[in-house]
Amino acid sequence: MNKRRFITFSRIVRGGFVNFVRNASLSVAATAVMAVTLTIVLFSVIANATFTHTIDQINDKIDISVYLKDSVTEDQRDNLIAQLKSLGNVKDVKYISKDEALANYRKANQDNIELLLAISQTDNPLPATIQVKPNDPVQIQEIKNVLERPEVKALQSDETSYSGDRKEAIDKITRATKFFREAVLISIIVFAIISMLIIFNTIQMAIFNRRDELTIMRLLGASPSYIKGPFIVETMLYGVV
Repeated sequence: MNKRRFITFSRIVRGGFVNFVRNASLSVAATAVMAVTLTIVLFSVIANATFTHTIDQINDKIDISVYLKDSVTEDQRDNLIAQLKSLGNVKDVKYISKDEALANYRKANQDNIELLLAISQTDNPLPATIQVKPNDPVQIQEIKNVLERPEVKALQSDETSYSGDRKEAIDKITRATKFFREAVLISIIVFAIISMLIIFNTIQMAIFNRRDELTIMRLLGASPSYIKGPFIVETMLYGVV
């Protein structure tokens, strides 16, 4: 029984190879089209990975700065920080004191003597700042809702950094991020479906070309698995190539 099964299996495998070679022109055409399609899928995947990495780098630099009045107490500051940290879309909250803000300003403008002289002639004009870094800039509305509460607005010395031109730039980045991610994902799905349809139609054409032979095999008592087997092997060959 085992020997008979082995002989049947070997005939099925041999039949698959014979079909693949017999339909040489069809096999070459189908394989070429699949190769082009899968190459496009590959480039789509690579482009998606590259784009995602770039977007992650850009998103990592996006934060919202909340400028506090000098009259804000430690309790008020700590309470606001706690509220922001409790939000699901907040990755990190960093507090920068007035002295730290001044030190950062001097470091950033160490080559500009005029700015350093101007700021050294007055008391520290820079406000204490709370920097909020979101996990996903697309879902930034939750953070905005907290910062726009009247009791929170009363603590701010100026508009947050998420306003004006910076707000417009962040909004454009988030819209572009969402659009390109969805476009790449859809393209990968479409080309993957096309690849499967090509294989399906190729095998269907092979079955159609051998319909008379398959009818005779069925009349002679060949089992369904014996008839289908060579086509499964042929399909595997397309995939391997």
